[in-house]
Amino acid sequence: MKMNFICIIAFLLFGFCNIFGQSKAQNYLMVNDLIIGERIPIDTSHYTMKTPGLYAKFQNQKFLQIEKNPNINFGKVFMKKMADPKFRTLDPWATNDDFPYSLEKNKVDEKNAYFERLGGGTDTMHVYDNDGNMTLSAVERKIDTSQISGILFYDKWMLDEKNFALYKDVVAYCPIRKYYRPDDIEMEDPLYKKVTMLYPEDKLKKNAFSKLKPFLKISFEFYLGNENLYITNENNYFYNENDLYNFVERDESPFWNSYNKKRFINLILDRALNSKTEVYDFFSKEKLKKEDILARFGCGHQTIQIVDENGETKSVDIDTEINQDEIKSVIFIEEWYLDPNTLKIYKKVVGVAPVRTFFKDDDVDQNFPQKNIAFLLYFDSKK
Repeated sequence: MKMNFICIIAFLLFGFCNIFGQSKAQNYLMVNDLIIGERIPIDTSHYTMKTPGLYAKFQNQKFLQIEKNPNINFGKVFMKKMADPKFRTLDPWATNDDFPYSLEKNKVDEKNAYFERLGGGTDTMHVYDNDGNMTLSAVERKIDTSQISGILFYDKWMLDEKNFALYKDVVAYCPIRKYYRPDDIEMEDPLYKKVTMLYPEDKLKKNAFSKLKPFLKISFEFYLGNENLYITNENNYFYNENDLYNFVERDESPFWNSYNKKRFINLILDRALNSKTEVYDFFSKEKLKKEDILARFGCGHQTIQIVDENGETKSVDIDTEINQDEIKSVIFIEEWYLDPNTLKIYKKVVGVAPVRTFFKDDDVDQNFPQKNIAFLLYFDSKK
């Protein structure tokens, strides 16, 4: 009886340790089975950080830098695969964009529906000859793949805190078409349309991945505090979920709420301030010291002027700490790979850069928010 009791205890302890070990390996608190929705532009016709006025643009728009592989055209690869009669996609409007996302594969897209959503099809036009006689003529609308200006992703995120690596597994994605009405001659009011929803299978063998070349290298700003607000050039706030470029992630996602958001920021700051990872300037790629990082957050050893109880002004030395609430967004640096046989997109998260949003001391009413990229960390993104 005593031996049986000892065996039971040993079994329970083994089970507990095994569960704990799995939870730690899978990063239980930063759950890896939660879907994150990201709408990311893949063209720079609207905005690029390489144009003049870089600082002013960054203050009023989401950061975006793109480097395309001239040998891999996503639009052409997409159209070639979609022409395969055996290749099936899902109705993009059957997916709920609000959290929790409904990603059930329950409604196959209509045949060639994607073609019309991309602007293809046939129009019937009235044609008059020199004698005034009218005839009907069919005019084919050709597809412009350059109008595929963004992608709506549904990813599973996994953060490996021990090795400092972030993985994004693309579960599904939907190309977004940007176009203009025929009467919008000045191209001032862009329209956006979902093309089709893809759930590509991962059929790529591990040894084959190394042969793929990235079709896109991208750095883009991702908001952690989803306040449904965005800054315009007039320093006003507005929210427009139909605008791909001004869209701010929804506030329903629990991934970045309270504890997990703090955990993610704490990890980044801990790696940077405690010399656990090399820290770089985002633009120059020069190495930064701890004092440099603190200075970019407006903290460290400072001397301030105060008025004492006698009305006299005195100088006081203080040490200020980083205000984590000022980190409202991060810039992800990623490489995207495409399997042309399945249209599966693989993301390699290369690095992360926290963005500080703050107000100057003389902006008492806090009407003019400022932004700067504090530093850059590279992930250990072995795949």
